[in-house]
Amino acid sequence: MADGVRRSAAEIGVEGASGPDEQARASKTGRPSRQKSEELTARILDVATGMFAAQGYAGTSMEKIAAACGAGKDTVYRRFPSKEALFRGVIERIRARALRSLEMTVPPVGAPLERLKVAGHWFLTAHLEPQQIAMKRITLSEAAMFRQSLADGAGGDPTVRCLIELIEAAQTSGDLAKGEAAFIADQLIYSLTVKPITYAMLGSAAFASTEARDAYFEQAWELFMRGAGKRAD
Repeated sequence: MADGVRRSAAEIGVEGASGPDEQARASKTGRPSRQKSEELTARILDVATGMFAAQGYAGTSMEKIAAACGAGKDTVYRRFPSKEALFRGVIERIRARALRSLEMTVPPVGAPLERLKVAGHWFLTAHLEPQQIAMKRITLSEAAMFRQSLADGAGGDPTVRCLIELIEAAQTSGDLAKGEAAFIADQLIYSLTVKPITYAMLGSAAFASTEARDAYFEQAWELFMRGAGKRAD
């Protein structure tokens, strides 16, 4: 993957711990050190992720989250001024972790088409994780509130930008036909994930097994290549 994509993952991630000098200054003023503050923010996001996934958006309150993570309500609000802001923070961290997972899964070098295929399989598997399904349910059920996110579609997702880069590399190598890479990425994602995600959101276990996912992926990939593969002149 391109260096720019790798840098984006680091930028999205949590900042490193502060130095001892800053921690000492914080202890003198009674304020928590940056490290402690970041640990608390991470704990709030951990608790919020679990509660949103288990109870839904409407069933989760800032008060419940504060109580569950052992922080004052004002402490949570200082970091996230609203429940919507907190939910968006949860989504952004999920996306950041997904990007790191994708980068670790796709080989850094190799045939472009093979790297794209590995990435496609990752998309199918990652999008069926219970946490991902729970967040998709919330986003759709609260469509009015998150309409801008839905309107933006996958454009704000760093894993999709990575997929676009892989498609462009496969086009350059001659393995894929020319065309708008972003559009091709959308079609690949749709063909790989829409049916399995829909089934999972409806409570079906049809794609719960590795065997079922792999079989579906191979069929979807073959059809994708028939449409997007390099055509004979």
